[in-house]
Amino acid sequence: MSLVVLAIAGRLGSDQLLAALYLTPPVLLGSAVSRLAHHRIGGRGLRVAVLSFAIASGLFLIVR
Repeated sequence: MSLVVLAIAGRLGSDQLLAALYLTPPVLLGSAVSRLAHHRIGGRGLRVAVLSFAIASGLFLIVR
């Protein structure tokens, strides 16, 4: 989706395409792992994990 918006804005270059190429395997792997994890982690556990990650990421950015 980001690549489409960059293309429409006329800002799509080789750097963005190369980054997308490098990031495609991790995205596909993450998608597969998330399907497995979703069945094993209940709704509440998943919510706590996502919120914890968001808080830790936010704190890291603030401190940085």
